[in-house]
Amino acid sequence: MTHFLDLHSLADIYGAIEPLAGVGVCNYSFKTRRLVWSPGFYAILGIDSASNPASFELLTSMIHPDDRLPADDVDSYLREVRHLDRRLRLLSADGGVRWVAHRIDVFFDARQEPAFAAGILTDITSCVEAEEARDRAEARLRTFTRASHCFTWVVNPDGFKPPSQGWTNLTGQTAEQSSGEGWLDCVHPADRERVRQAFREAWSASTPYAAKYRLICGDGITRCFLARSAPVFDESGVIREWFGVGMDISDVNTANDSFHPVLDSDDPAGPLVKAARALLDWSIEDLASHGCVSISSIRRIESDHKVVVRNSTAERLLSALKEAGIEFFQTDDLGTFVRLRQK
Repeated sequence: MTHFLDLHSLADIYGAIEPLAGVGVCNYSFKTRRLVWSPGFYAILGIDSASNPASFELLTSMIHPDDRLPADDVDSYLREVRHLDRRLRLLSADGGVRWVAHRIDVFFDARQEPAFAAGILTDITSCVEAEEARDRAEARLRTFTRASHCFTWVVNPDGFKPPSQGWTNLTGQTAEQSSGEGWLDCVHPADRERVRQAFREAWSASTPYAAKYRLICGDGITRCFLARSAPVFDESGVIREWFGVGMDISDVNTANDSFHPVLDSDDPAGPLVKAARALLDWSIEDLASHGCVSISSIRRIESDHKVVVRNSTAERLLSALKEAGIEFFQTDDLGTFVRLRQK
């Protein structure tokens, strides 16, 4: 069988590969001081070979001024440095800019004298643009977290990674202290187990996680945060990591929600009791059993919101509902309402 190289010269092979790979090669002889560029090299430069003989002067003229070599005599410079590996910007005639990676290696003869230099030019514009887009996104995220008093974190399948600098600034915890479940030490003791359980359930079910809890910050002040996270999947659908963000909502609660718990109410209105039962999916019989109150009393309370309820009966009902997770809240403009405590 005729060998492939017998039918196709190396020049033909490189000529076919270069456009696909977005590369070009060059060769420089120290003896003859002759520089040769391949078709791919010319293609990256965006010029034709017929009217543009290869030269260091021509290449330098196309390089952004800030990226040019600090030498006028490239021959002497290559003899001294013997190796170049750099990124630079090429300027096109229409004012466009392309990024390239330029690598040159010097090869020596038997007497250890520089014989020739071989180089490769690679168009990396798309890679640099992707890196710049990533850097912009990261800068925006950092700006957002600073402006909104947020903190972020990442959890990988192997465990908890150290959170952002925002967490350290907020809580005073070091990366080691916050690793694993150490971050829970900064959660208010009354909220800690609920938060721990909510995160573990989300982790096990591979579902988004959300929780509202209080943090004991490094300055000793307790602030309210809303935390959310979601799994990040790879191409095969496997969770690569979890990304989360926590936002300080202390001011929001104070200025906008403006509600506070009704801790001692001895006159639960009928609609509130009925609403609480609905949230718990309890029947009248269920509430009567949990609150040690007669079924007829509950029916009477729910049928008429103006009914007068004995303190002992109201206390038992409120106690049963609160133990089941019901919270009663009151605002200045909306009256009293109920909700099921977040788990």
